[in-house]
Amino acid sequence: MDSSADDANKLSHATRRAFCTDLLLTSTALALAAPTVTKASKEVMEMRSSTEKFKIRFVEIIFYAIGVILLLLLGAIASGQTKTEAKKVARRHVQIQQPLYREYRGVRLGMTAAEARAKLGEPAMKSDEQDFYVFSANETAQIVYVAQKVVTISADYAGGVGAPDYKSVISEDLEQRPDGSLFRMVFYNSERFWVSYNKSASVVPVVTITIGTMK
Repeated sequence: MDSSADDANKLSHATRRAFCTDLLLTSTALALAAPTVTKASKEVMEMRSSTEKFKIRFVEIIFYAIGVILLLLLGAIASGQTKTEAKKVARRHVQIQQPLYREYRGVRLGMTAAEARAKLGEPAMKSDEQDFYVFSANETAQIVYVAQKVVTISADYAGGVGAPDYKSVISEDLEQRPDGSLFRMVFYNSERFWVSYNKSASVVPVVTITIGTMK
């Protein structure tokens, strides 16, 4: 009877020792495996972070490319508009290059003093540099000479009486100055002369049309 009890106790102690040994081995294995698991988790997190960063960078590149394309399109549109405006200006310039007003009472730039006097008659005031004419109470003129050649022709029309319409002189709209007067000057580079039209802002406005040579 006592022998059986001793055997049972020995068996129980052996079982407990085996269980403890297994538990210790399991705990040790888990402790050894923990760093590996932690390292693997870190690697997974780093991979995920890298993937997210790549996605963000890719999206940034796409938006940057779209921005560049939009800027190029806007530049092309602006360039097209500029070219169109340049063509309009060039067309207007070509039209202006056809002078509408180049002489006064038959007198042209470059004529000699004798030729101008033959056209206009005897001046009211006469000199080698300038002649002054009075044709009526409303119309007077000055002819300027350099080396006995006509270089400037200027006619004044009091009250605008007898003055040609500005469109038949310069073909462009007049610009209003701060003092209320109206003015426009047009250059004809190919023929080396200019024409101006001026209307004063006085109570009795005076229209002055001048033709001059370009230096």
